[in-house]
Amino acid sequence: MADNAGVLKKVRVCRIVPSRYQVRKDFNKEYISGLAQSIVKDKLKTPIAVRRIAEPTPLPEGAAPGEEWQEILDGQCRWLAHKEAGLEEIEAIEYDVTEDEAREWVLIANVQRKDLNPIEEAEGYYNLNKFDPVKYTHEAIAAKFGKDRTYVTKSIQILKLPESIKDNVRQRTLTRSNAIELLSLPNDELKEKAVKEIIAKGLTEKNARQLIAKMLAGNTSEEAAKSINKPKKAAPGFQLIEGKDSIEAIGHFPKGTSKQDIMKSLDETYDSHQHDLEAKAKAAQEAKAAQEAAGQKIKDLETQLGQVEAKIEHMDAGVKSLEKAGKDTSGLKQELETLKQQQDGLKQELNKQRALLPKKASSAKAAKGKKAKKTKPAKDTVKPSDAQHQENLQKAVDAGLLGEKGKAVVEFKNKMAEIIKLQQDFKAAVSEEEKARLKAEIEKKKAEIEELKNMLNGEGRETMDEGRKDSGRQGVAKTAGDPSKGIATLPPPEAIKSLSQMGNKIALQQLKAAVENPNSERALQYEAQLKAMGLTKEQYIALLEEELR
Repeated sequence: MADNAGVLKKVRVCRIVPSRYQVRKDFNKEYISGLAQSIVKDKLKTPIAVRRIAEPTPLPEGAAPGEEWQEILDGQCRWLAHKEAGLEEIEAIEYDVTEDEAREWVLIANVQRKDLNPIEEAEGYYNLNKFDPVKYTHEAIAAKFGKDRTYVTKSIQILKLPESIKDNVRQRTLTRSNAIELLSLPNDELKEKAVKEIIAKGLTEKNARQLIAKMLAGNTSEEAAKSINKPKKAAPGFQLIEGKDSIEAIGHFPKGTSKQDIMKSLDETYDSHQHDLEAKAKAAQEAKAAQEAAGQKIKDLETQLGQVEAKIEHMDAGVKSLEKAGKDTSGLKQELETLKQQQDGLKQELNKQRALLPKKASSAKAAKGKKAKKTKPAKDTVKPSDAQHQENLQKAVDAGLLGEKGKAVVEFKNKMAEIIKLQQDFKAAVSEEEKARLKAEIEKKKAEIEELKNMLNGEGRETMDEGRKDSGRQGVAKTAGDPSKGIATLPPPEAIKSLSQMGNKIALQQLKAAVENPNSERALQYEAQLKAMGLTKEQYIALLEEELR
């Protein structure tokens, strides 16, 4: 936009026209009236922004030709309030801007309004993107207005809905979330039927999602509505729904309710919500202050108790010494008894104050200490990061150290990760073609995982056993009751294979002993293979321990 500060001046109200780029058509009459009264009483606090234009064609009613004209860049509500109040002049800052700069200014000002409904917000994003697709990408718009890119994209998508449904969103009888869910229905007729059921039955967002899901499964809107858990009929008024980026107000009113009563109810709802937030914040602050005070009082009581107990101990020793010397200790004993009573009183008060502290704090503290003790690392254990572990695991597979079954375990994990990613993409997909493609891909991956499961559960074991017979390696089959014997006499791939079958810690300890014994022939074989993989013995042991978990 133009890089200038503008000129503050008084402009005649009748010589100002709205921007030709203003997409907003509806202005709240009650709000304009209230603003007019405020301006008459307290004057205008913020000047409007305008630019000089040529004489408009056609001229506004009652206007004479040949005079200076201004077009609004920002502040149309303030200008309308001046007109309603009958004021002749308004303070304005005149800017020297180009046609494109004026259009961009108005579009941005529209999106920055606080009272936007979801459709107006979506139209603002759409118009900016249409104005300059290179400058105002969805990512750029999201960054400018503090939103996520997906939020902007989904907002623009709801503009594809039929006009009647968009009117419901404008009037807030449908939420933005409802509108986004409706996009998944294949045609406008189904969308209209879903909206009819949602509004007629006052369905919550959760119930509306259930309704749409059942309709996608082939149920009619009536059948779907009957099969979901219906909420209690909402009382007249507004309900606030807090989202990630905003708060939406959903209204339920009898037919014939005036717009003035609806807006009054909306104001009261927001005021009540703000009051609740302030009350919660105040209660939290008071609770924190009370907790801090209780904590300080406990410290003071513990100090006093320690001092009294020290006195008791000192005085008790003195009484015993005097008694041995045969001296009168009745006065000291009386004083000692008083101190013990004081000690009991302090203990009772201390227990009382401790009971006032939240139990979660103490239990969390205990759990934290317990967890720290449990997860204390063993000496000389090298624990790789997740990324390093995955890299090491793949190296072991490539070197043949994990055998067929170990390789299947790694492949199983990779395919599970792929399914999770595909499911996320499926959820975010909009078109039916994309959803169908992703669904087919998910089913294919699931089938592959079933094959891997069968292998890991023992199917195909005969093939592996046959391979052992051919190479003369039958140690595991013969010594299954004694894992240490099987592992000590098998070469590396079979040792790890037997580990994945038996999965016990004794076997791992035996493998460690074989690997760490520098005089063992087996250790030399491992060392050569590990060197080729770029791993140390400690890293390899940590890798095995991770797999056994």
